[in-house]
Parts: sequence; C-alpha cells; structure tokens
Amino acid sequence: MFGSALAFASPLILIGLIALPVIWWLLRFTPPRPQQEVFPPTRILMRIKDKEETPAQSPWWLTLLRLAIAACVIIAMAQPILNPNEKLLSSTGPVLLIMDDGWTSAGNWDQQIETALQVVEDAGNAGRLVSIISTTGRNTWSGEPKLAEEVSTMLSAVTSRAVTPDRSLAAKQIESLPDQVSIGDVVFLSDGIHDEGMDDLKATIETLNASGHAFIANTDSVIAIETVRNEPASMVGTITKSNRSILNSVSVLGKDKKGLTIARSKANFETGQNRGNFEFTEPVELRNQITRLEIQEVQNAASVQLMDENNRRRLVGLITGENRNQSQPLLSPLYYVSKALGPFADLRRSQAPAIEQSVDDLLNQGVNVLLMSDVGTIPEASVSKIENWVSTGGLLIRFAGPRLGAADSYELLPVELRPGDRELGGALSWDTPKQLAPFEPQSPFFGLSQPSEVVIRKQIMALQEAELENKTW
Repeated sequence: MFGSALAFASPLILIGLIALPVIWWLLRFTPPRPQQEVFPPTRILMRIKDKEETPAQSPWWLTLLRLAIAACVIIAMAQPILNPNEKLLSSTGPVLLIMDDGWTSAGNWDQQIETALQVVEDAGNAGRLVSIISTTGRNTWSGEPKLAEEVSTMLSAVTSRAVTPDRSLAAKQIESLPDQVSIGDVVFLSDGIHDEGMDDLKATIETLNASGHAFIANTDSVIAIETVRNEPASMVGTITKSNRSILNSVSVLGKDKKGLTIARSKANFETGQNRGNFEFTEPVELRNQITRLEIQEVQNAASVQLMDENNRRRLVGLITGENRNQSQPLLSPLYYVSKALGPFADLRRSQAPAIEQSVDDLLNQGVNVLLMSDVGTIPEASVSKIENWVSTGGLLIRFAGPRLGAADSYELLPVELRPGDRELGGALSWDTPKQLAPFEPQSPFFGLSQPSEVVIRKQIMALQEAELENKTW
C-alpha cells in the first residue's frame, strides 16, 4: 500500500465546498417584515388563537443538517476512492515488466499476477505499450512491445514454472531490445531471492535510464529439499530455507507410489541457521518403497523430491565357496567385493553352510543381485531356481577363482570354459603378467582409468565360438 488511503476521481468538484458558507447564509436569511395596513375584519381574525407558529429563522441543528447534506452531495460527485493504487508509471514510452516466474514465486504467485495486471492496466489507460520479460526464458515473452490488452491476456493464462530463475538470461534479453524501443518505466516483480544473476540484471536495468520500481515478494514459503541419501542404516537429507527467522521445524513425509505416507520425520533448524536435517530409520525394504518426499508445511516445486532407482538401496546377496573359518580374511574372495559395494548397497549373507540353502535363503529375502565369488559346482535344484529368478529381472554376477576353474560343469555362465586355468609369468610360461587393457565403449567400465598396479597372473579361458566377442568385456 502506497500513499494516501483515500483519493478522488474528480477532485475539482471539491471546490464546491467553498459554497457552504453561502448556503448557510441563504438558509438563515429572514425576509423583511410586511407593511401593516388597517383592515377592520382583521380584528376578528386576531381573536383566533393560532395553534401552529412558524419561526422567523431555521433552528441551528436543521441548518447544520442541511449543510452536511450539501457537503456529502459535493463529495459524492467527486467520486471518492478508498485505498487507491499508487500511480507507478510516471514517464512516457513503453513499460518494461520483468517477472520472476520460477518455483520460488509459487507461494506468492496470485499476488504477483495481481500486481502485474494492475501495472498493465495503468499502462493501457495511459495508452502505452508493454514489454514483458520472464526470468525463466518463456519463448512468448521476448520483450517485444505489445498492447496492454494482449499482455493482460497473456498474464491471465500463465502459472509459475518448476525451474530456477535465470536473471542473467533476462539481462541478455534486455540488452537485445531494439535501439528504437525507448523504455520509460521498468517494473521488476522479484521473488525475493538474491543470486549471482541479480547483479547482472540490476546493472542492465540501470543502463536504460528509466524510472524503476521493484516489488519484493515474501520469502517465508521458500523452503526446499536440498539433498537426500539412502545410506545403509537410514535415509538422511537436508532441508534449506531462505528466511532464517521462520519455522523452527518442518515435517518431511515419505510416500509410496500409491500416495500413502509410509515414513515421517522432523527437520529442526537451530537458531539463526537456514539448514536442518531429517532422517528415516525405517528398514531398507520400506525405504526402497518411497517414491516421493515432500515438506508438509509448504507447497512449491523444491519442497517435493521424486525418488527414482538411483535413490534405492539394492539388496545384494553374497555367496562364496570358501570356508567361513578362514584365518586370513584379507584373502577372502568376498572381502574386497564387500568393501566396494558396502557404501552403495545393502549386503546380505546367508548363515547356511551349503550353497543350496544359501541360495534359497537369499532369494527368499528378495535380493536384487546375487553375487557368487569363486563358486564351483552349483546344485541342480539351485540352478533352476536361479534361472527362474534371472528371467524375472534378477542379476547374477560370478567372479572366477580356482574353484570355478576346477569345476566339471559350467551352468549359469554365458560361455563354456576350458578346464583348468592359464598361468601367466610362471616358471614354465613364456608370457609375463598382463595389465588391464583400456575399457571398450560398450563396457560398463568405460571411462574408468586402468590402475597400473593391478596385474593378471592367472586366467580362465573360454572356448572359442562365433559369438564370444559379444559376450566378453
């Protein structure tokens, strides 16, 4: 609200209030006494007592009432307006309207559109064109001067966008305006968030040498989910807010694909801090069902986080053919595999001593990946179960070792292996240990560098076949 709370559409009519003293004098005017003439019949009339008397002048309260009525009539003719809008446009030429229409404007979008429509209406009443520019790069908002009616129609049909404003882009659009477009007034409807592009936009506006006005929106509703990590023990995340003085805590809801809330946590903000942490301690099977995180207290694009496959912790079942009572754990086939997968997956190992029982136990736990490290012969009953599991989307990974090289059957392998293994760099070998070759583009390891300290001393060979190259990384 700017200026006075009362204005008049026709203020010149208020000059009529000067006439109130004249009206007061006329109301109090007393005509002259009539001249007396002797007329005998009047003596008879004088003996008749009058029941009603007319005063010589109006009573003071009646005069005041009549003056008040006259004043009200004059004021009503001046068309008073309560809470008038401030006249923002003080210059001539096209009006440049710049709007922050990203996700940070969602909470105040109705007020922002209302203000924009008022600016466009004032420009239309003055017969001025309007250039409109969006900080999110709307194609139809190029800054080309348009009629106020056309811009008003455009504003009535748009909503905020779920993207971050780019004020540097808006500055470039202003710089690209034709030289013959001489901007008279600039109105910037800001979301209240300051970023690096704000300085560029401000500097560009100053080069226009136009009258400027800025409307800063309330930033209390700008709260966002900054980071989310699904760790082994829990799902943790960070909430950030723009205004440090509001909302000491917010509730974070975890919902499944049906929209049901399956997890709830509270993020608390320390005094003077704009970041708070939340944590879901539900079991990994339940956390993997979360497809949507949202902040309960606010509604904007950044207060909602959609969870995809990258946010789910995979259940990896580990099976090895080694003796569990091995005295040197660093030589265990699963030691380095467990170290590598531990930060990214939920590892499961069966306590059953036999491979057949381990397979049943892990498949019943719903693992996504079954990893076998140096497992030789697999029981036939387990082979059929694993094949059915792989056909429904499971992933089987087998690491070679002495047991696999000495196996007499090669079920659940993409190729048929040669019996035994090939030794590189032995006493009776002409070859030397080999290093890893560069990964090919079709390999899932493409882009990784080859460590020079890793050498290959033993190798399990596959039988030659026409499709061997397509089955080899």
